Amino acid sequence: MMRMTAPSAWTPVVLSTQHDPDVTQEQIHEDIKKYVFDPILRQIWWMLRTKFFINPTGRFVIGRTSRGQAA
Repeated sequence: MMRMTAPSAWTPVVLSTQHDPDVTQEQIHEDIKKYVFDPILRQIWWMLRTKFFINPTGRFVIGRTSRGQAA
């Protein structure tokens, strides 16, 4: 029987999100940290060595990657 347990650490954490073409990567990083990671991850275990990757493949504007490929 599989036993359900809480995670002991989060490393790495990856999140990709679509955004308006006028929004900078810096603003996306600030907003994701403030409105997603901080409220959620503070309630569970994460460590100082946890690495956060936000839109690691580049910009993701209106269904397209930074390379212009359809997502």
